[in-house]
Amino acid sequence: EHYSFWRNSELNKEIKAVTVVLESFNGLMKTERIIHPGLRDQLHYTIEALLMPLSVEEKEAGLVSNIEEGVSLIGATVSDKIAFVTLSSEFLSSADISQAADEINKTLAINLGTEGLVIIVDDNVLTRK
Repeated sequence: EHYSFWRNSELNKEIKAVTVVLESFNGLMKTERIIHPGLRDQLHYTIEALLMPLSVEEKEAGLVSNIEEGVSLIGATVSDKIAFVTLSSEFLSSADISQAADEINKTLAINLGTEGLVIIVDDNVLTRK
């Protein structure tokens, strides 16, 4: 019984709530997603939380994401408060790349205090915010 309590406590330490920005009928809206960061740092698990598919609750609340489902994070760094995010080529299929970049930019600003964003796909700089 003691081990079970300890194990559950350890698992709960690994649960992080990340505020993400998604599109809604009223413009961009903040919501929280839960992620198990494992050994990833806050930058990586914040982006990965944003890239997760929409939950049933988010869909019922009228939220959508302009980021194409299936986009994966290849790498990310922050330098001088500018986030450099490298994404898979699926990002190019996003319905509105500018709005998708806004979701990433605002999510990182809220969680990490970044002040700018550069998105790189297939070694090409797509957007600077």
